[in-house]
Amino acid sequence: MHQAAEQAYQVLHDLLDWSLAQMGRLEFEPVPLPIADVVAANLSVFQPLAAAKNIELRPGDVADVGVMADRKMVDTIFRNLISNALKFTPEGGQVSLVCGRDGDWVEVGVSDTGVGIPPDRLAALFDLGQTASTSGTSGEVGTGLGLHFCRELVSRHGGDLRVESTPGQRTVFSFTLPVAE
Repeated sequence: MHQAAEQAYQVLHDLLDWSLAQMGRLEFEPVPLPIADVVAANLSVFQPLAAAKNIELRPGDVADVGVMADRKMVDTIFRNLISNALKFTPEGGQVSLVCGRDGDWVEVGVSDTGVGIPPDRLAALFDLGQTASTSGTSGEVGTGLGLHFCRELVSRHGGDLRVESTPGQRTVFSFTLPVAE
């Protein structure tokens, strides 16, 4: 019950932040952040949910590099992507995060061994006019706005959010953040 309340709070918080972003009022305060610390903090938040669904939640290769990013925004991106990965991964599956440096950018990948996204749905995934929430493998629900918000937050950092998926096998969301000098 506590976990459900926390998730509901996060959804409301994200909706508020999304509405502030739409009005141009969401503060953007980038600071140098060690990406390994951000990954570890976000994985620990979701460990109980992963355990409850018998899903292995683990860091893959995580580069020892800093990003220049707004901590609240980056945490929101991670929360949404990890939450979605857990939502669409059946019991016994795996969710992992990897981070690597590519020139002036750090690329972060959140992959799962979940149900995947059909090609027709994949094509419209970031189309705000096509927003629809899909139930997770254990009946979890969402607002259908999380990915739109993530894309906007990644864009505020000058980065890009992409997705690759194979129905019935896996999905990988990846995004880029600038390297902290």
